[in-house]
Amino acid sequence: MNTVAVADQSWKDYSAALKRLLVRPEFAVKFQQDADGTVTNTVSLPKEMRVDLQNVLLLLSQREAPPVPDDTEASGSNPMSAQTFYTATYSHIGRGALITTIMSIIIFAVGVGMLVVATAQSVAGTDTAST
Repeated sequence: MNTVAVADQSWKDYSAALKRLLVRPEFAVKFQQDADGTVTNTVSLPKEMRVDLQNVLLLLSQREAPPVPDDTEASGSNPMSAQTFYTATYSHIGRGALITTIMSIIIFAVGVGMLVVATAQSVAGTDTAST
């Protein structure tokens, strides 16, 4: 049997052991707190993988659970109905469209002004701006 197949099988065993421990939390706690090795020897893994499995379980137990949304908070201090949200959003979109339109008109006017100045210089026959 080659080493790749052995390593692949040991990682499959590791994955299966982790899944078994996550399904049975009471066994996972015993496995994690096992000091003399009686519980950890029941898992057919090398010692390094058993230690790593204990570390993974320790990290998972220390991970903070995500906060559960509370319905009283949603209806508490800042209630916003769908209509209020729609009105506020629409006003922001309208303000953004107005600002964009004004900016476009100003840029267009500046461009037309430059064309007028260029036409006036061309008709008057004045020299170029180079020194």
